[in-house]
Amino acid sequence: MTTCQVNQTTVDCALQGGGRIVVDLYGNDVVRVRLSPDSVLQDQTTGALVASAKQASQGVVYNTDTGVFIVTPAMTLAIFKPTLQLALWRADGRFVGASLPGGFRWGRAPGTVAASYLALP
Repeated sequence: MTTCQVNQTTVDCALQGGGRIVVDLYGNDVVRVRLSPDSVLQDQTTGALVASAKQASQGVVYNTDTGVFIVTPAMTLAIFKPTLQLALWRADGRFVGASLPGGFRWGRAPGTVAASYLALP
């Protein structure tokens, strides 16, 4: 990741070599992660997304040299910059899941994004 723009509801980061990753907060406990190899993001609603407007979180966003950390009363989401890796924890510290380091791949022509994740039972 090269640069990140941060506000109360969105983290928008440019990727080295083009593309971007955007995390939208829909309150303290729902996030939407979108990744685009050509920087064009679709804004369609999916069944997995709560049909509500983005809401300012009661948490804090830290943008450091090594990553962006979103900490709310319900969760912590980390986006590690050097490896473009995502990790999610519940507020009580229980691990929810993570992408593998370098686990995002895409073909620029079709615009298909594939991700490899680690999740504990």
